[in-house]
Amino acid sequence: MKTNRFFSILTASLAIVTIVPWAAPARADLIALGPGMSEPVLRSGTAGGSTSTSCGFVAGAPNHRLAVGQDFGSLRVKVQGGDGLTLLVVGPSGQFCIPAANGVAEMPGYWGAGNYDIFVGDRNPSGRQPYQLSISTN
Repeated sequence: MKTNRFFSILTASLAIVTIVPWAAPARADLIALGPGMSEPVLRSGTAGGSTSTSCGFVAGAPNHRLAVGQDFGSLRVKVQGGDGLTLLVVGPSGQFCIPAANGVAEMPGYWGAGNYDIFVGDRNPSGRQPYQLSISTN
């Protein structure tokens, strides 16, 4: 009887492990930017994570990945949400941290061609607030 119960529990446990992708890595939302793109590009998500950085607490993987196909003389990446939000951009020319002011963090200006990882963080270690990302050329 004990053996049957053990195998029932073992079988159920293996079924759960098989169904739930515990070790699946998080994937960033890929956004391709180039000529003729629809504007603004809008995305939403949940800020924060368990990785502590100088730019607040972020997820272990980027929330979004920008594939910028050409140089943009004027591109605006903006995140709107709560006051504790941070925008961490990691790209070809370095890493930039923009804290939110009045619930908005934005990085306007020149963006060269290349790939950029966008992390939307939170200054609060337990903060998990919703945000909206917008990308435009104006």
